Amino acid sequence: MTLQLAFWLFGIAFLLFALRWLFPGVSINSTGEVLAVATLVTIGGLIVLSLRLHYRDFFRNVAIWSGIVLVLAMAYAFRHEIGMVADRVAGVATSERGYSAGDAMVFERDRNGHFLVRADISGREITFLVDTGASNVVLSPKDAQKLGINPRREQFFERYYTANGVVMGAPVILPKISIGDHIHIENVRASVTEGDLHMSLLGMSFLNRLGGFEITGERLTLRP
Repeated sequence: MTLQLAFWLFGIAFLLFALRWLFPGVSINSTGEVLAVATLVTIGGLIVLSLRLHYRDFFRNVAIWSGIVLVLAMAYAFRHEIGMVADRVAGVATSERGYSAGDAMVFERDRNGHFLVRADISGREITFLVDTGASNVVLSPKDAQKLGINPRREQFFERYYTANGVVMGAPVILPKISIGDHIHIENVRASVTEGDLHMSLLGMSFLNRLGGFEITGERLTLRP
């Protein structure tokens, strides 16, 4: 019994030392403390169970769970880098989502050779086709309705020349277009078409107000 108590005290001391080293200076409300407490409960329970096992099994279990603690601690320490990698993988898998590269956003060409960009307008997600030949941002009728924009017929007085002919558009101002965490452009000139436009266009009225944009091979980079 005395030997078991000694092993118990040793286990507690080891845990406290390890957690102090792995999570230095964490505040009482931090995510790090939550992880530390979860680790303490998990390994503490293991130690209690291990007291009934052979001492060799006890030390083996302590070594295994100590390794798990180290892996969890490293994952927490590098959580931002891991998030960036996850964003990049998701951005490649879904081209219109893109991925962050510092403050910039990077988009890959889709299988049709186009750049698609998912943007936030008034809390609604709109997928745009990037068109450097379009002077303005152009909203399809479907996306305009999604944003609650319903121009009257007499407001369709602007002419747009497309591959399918001339279409009429109604000028509007979009309060803000946001892409990613760092790109936010306010009061963007746009038009709503009355034609059969299957996808909204991200034109120069937005692109020219960025800090910069460039197309390099299969990538489009937008800078705030």
